[in-house]
Amino acid sequence: MTLQHRVDIGGSAPGLADWGGVLERRVRRIVEPRIQEEQCGFRPGRGTVDQLYTLCRILEGAWEFAHPVHMCFVDLEKAFDRVPRGVLWEVLREYGVSDPLIRAVRSLYDRCQSLVRIAGNKSDLFPVRVGLRQGCPLSPILFIIFMDRISRHSQGIEGVRFGDLRIGSLLFADDVVLLA
Repeated sequence: MTLQHRVDIGGSAPGLADWGGVLERRVRRIVEPRIQEEQCGFRPGRGTVDQLYTLCRILEGAWEFAHPVHMCFVDLEKAFDRVPRGVLWEVLREYGVSDPLIRAVRSLYDRCQSLVRIAGNKSDLFPVRVGLRQGCPLSPILFIIFMDRISRHSQGIEGVRFGDLRIGSLLFADDVVLLA
């Protein structure tokens, strides 16, 4: 039995996607200006091409000046399912989201339940206390805020100099390139 057979109960409730969309727009308006440029996942007008272009420019510059570049490509497995919600609520507060809006977001996560389906048999419902809701319009922005905080707190003097910038990582949702 694996958690890939987990079913989110309530994720398809009528009106839930609409409420998630309303909350997504409100949260995004507040946090978008605070998210680092290095994150291009789930952000309007940004995509993988932007990250590939940046990476190519870094490699061209390193080649031109004979500087070594070390890269570590990381794909975080089942990343949405592993976001600790308690930490996420604190991250929202750090990024300037008001307590009433955080309570509204939390309302989507209180009393989340799932079940496991194996060969047509269903388990009893059980509470889900970690992770983001699959298919909810709010989940992508919550995830990139969480990843942005990790990226900020892991920055140091490492990274690759690119003009006046020092780039330590490039992020596209749960795909990360660490640079040194």
